[in-house]
Amino acid sequence: MGSRRLYPACLKHPGNGGVSVSKRVRNIVCGSSAGHVMDIRPIKLSREEFEFFPFATEADLADLHQLGGTWDGDEICKFIEKIKLRRARELFIGICPMCLEDALSINVQKLAKEFNQRHAIVPPPETSTATMLEISEIAGQVDFSAALKRNDLANPALDILALAIREGDIDRFLRRDGNLNKYNSPTWIIWALQFLPNYQKTTSQCHESYGFDEAQAMLSHLNESEEIIWVAIQTSTHLLILLIAASSYDIVGCMAVKSVVKERPIFLTRKDLLSDEQFWPSFYLVQATTVASHNQPDHLYLIKAEGVGIIGYSKKFDLCTTDIAEATTAEAAQHVQWFGFDHRWRWFAATLKEIREAKLDKYLVGSKKHISMDAPIEPVMQDGETQKTD
Repeated sequence: MGSRRLYPACLKHPGNGGVSVSKRVRNIVCGSSAGHVMDIRPIKLSREEFEFFPFATEADLADLHQLGGTWDGDEICKFIEKIKLRRARELFIGICPMCLEDALSINVQKLAKEFNQRHAIVPPPETSTATMLEISEIAGQVDFSAALKRNDLANPALDILALAIREGDIDRFLRRDGNLNKYNSPTWIIWALQFLPNYQKTTSQCHESYGFDEAQAMLSHLNESEEIIWVAIQTSTHLLILLIAASSYDIVGCMAVKSVVKERPIFLTRKDLLSDEQFWPSFYLVQATTVASHNQPDHLYLIKAEGVGIIGYSKKFDLCTTDIAEATTAEAAQHVQWFGFDHRWRWFAATLKEIREAKLDKYLVGSKKHISMDAPIEPVMQDGETQKTD
């Protein structure tokens, strides 16, 4: 785990190689700095295919964030730019693993092995195929209310299902035109479910999730030939995920995920903006009459960049402008200045309060729950809330 170099040579345990730690960890282990060994933990720094596994402290996590790292949970820090990762690695040095073991009172190799197992990406057991069926095909077939009496499904998730039934979310979903995926492998679903509760977790956002362990347990007892229908329903508070056995229309999984945004905003990278991520906060939209020289209209996502202010982003053309008001009128469109997305900046969805302060709220045409082009646009109400459309 980490570098095999040793800086400096250990006189107490010569010939034992080295393990990478932050300079704070080294000072704690050597007794030259105040600090507690309980703050020391293994982490992973990554960029594309490169991975680096040092030991660090809580203070180091903040330093890595300042250097441009994006935290996935509390243990994995991802970098986009090579130069920023190189600067981050300068925070670390090698020390004797046995000295580290003495300080932590734990086997370093065992700790490293547990860390790697915790974050290993296990390949799917097999390639699953999915067929499509219309939402109307399950209407009248699935007894959602009967699931509320079950004791093999997670109670918090059942509470959210009960709320969805009471508020009409289930009925509205069943009346929609659309398709559902039907998968041919319960084992593949079990594999996929291990990633969803922590999907796109960052230092600015965490997710409450319920029912995933119970769903995986139920799926493990199904015949491998059983087809599973995946149903995802957005409620007023959670994303409700129901797994339905195609042969009996019984609910074999009831899960819920809630996005919980902390005080800091969610910073987005260009990769994030071009993805179909479903858990970002709402993006507010204006309509540009034309984008640059493309002579085509497009929705602009209102995004705020540190040190720049609110920017209108065209996903279709991957272009930005700060001339948002002008972009919405045909008469002023020719004077709008457009520029490319700069991946070195940190971006996040502009809030309605920020949009109003910039006097851009009168140009709003709606909002989206995520930035996918086919995501539905919801109207913005006077109080800032969005109204669901069936």
